[in-house]
Amino acid sequence: MCSNGQCVVFCGPGTTKCGNICTDTKVDPANCGSCGAACAQGQTCQAGKCSSPVKHATCNDILTNQNAWGKVSTGVDLRAWTASTLHYLGCPGDGCSPGAFYCNFSDQNQTLEFGAAGTVRSMVDPNNKYADGWSDLYQSCCDANEAFMGLCNGPDANNNGVPVDNAAALCNALGYKGGQLVEWQASNSCPEAHVLTADGLTWTTDFVASQGYGNKWKCVGFK
Repeated sequence: MCSNGQCVVFCGPGTTKCGNICTDTKVDPANCGSCGAACAQGQTCQAGKCSSPVKHATCNDILTNQNAWGKVSTGVDLRAWTASTLHYLGCPGDGCSPGAFYCNFSDQNQTLEFGAAGTVRSMVDPNNKYADGWSDLYQSCCDANEAFMGLCNGPDANNNGVPVDNAAALCNALGYKGGQLVEWQASNSCPEAHVLTADGLTWTTDFVASQGYGNKWKCVGFK
């Protein structure tokens, strides 16, 4: 536009002036998050952060028998896939038995399925407070005043008013095009994990007791 007799770049809402161009720094790999912050070759820019193409997760990648909340457990370690905001979904013997948890992967069908009969618990870390930390303390249901991550329930079909599908977001983070919550129950009132972003990288909980939990998930189609 012309301003005071000079041609100047004017950038509208949602764009940022970087040199002589207007760009969306949330998705521009040459100006990711700020002007001049270029992503490495092969990376994309998502929500203002450079990210590498997501490798689809297999059971070998995420299934773990490590103790959780100080109890013998079986579940899926999700930290590397969910930016360490949803650390874990699994069975610590409180709600569901470790032996009940399953994980099935098919390279031919491009599917990943996991979960258990019973109340699957989630280890959720709102705001990534504990980075890659792992809870080895048993504190019953998670609550807002806890010193470390307590037992939350697995995300169910109700995403606490956020217009994002929990299962689709989780599978998106795991490197799949689609996902669904195969089974959920309207019982057990521990607070549930819920997702804030469709990429599955930002998980939280409101620490409000509510009936319900998700316990079986299926991801479909490699990205």
